[in-house]
Amino acid sequence: MKKILAIVMSLIMVFAFAACSGDTSSEGAQPTGYPMTIVDSSGSEVSIESEPEKIVSLSPSCTEILYALGLGDKMVGVSTWCTYPEEATKVE
Repeated sequence: MKKILAIVMSLIMVFAFAACSGDTSSEGAQPTGYPMTIVDSSGSEVSIESEPEKIVSLSPSCTEILYALGLGDKMVGVSTWCTYPEEATKVE
């Protein structure tokens, strides 16, 4: 019984390590400069000519992420439910 348990645990560890390994290929890499063209999941292309100067967040999770990325100074609009961080409540 102990032998079977050891084999099962070993297999679980192997699969866990395999699942955690990062993909280091450049496939799916995003462009970093402007202008950039982005293709969405429906195949539509959108060209962004210059870096966005203003951001409107429509969900609290996006607002928190944007502030965590240091982009709070570009926020010009948030939803009623965007109450964290405290600075978000001061945005219209």
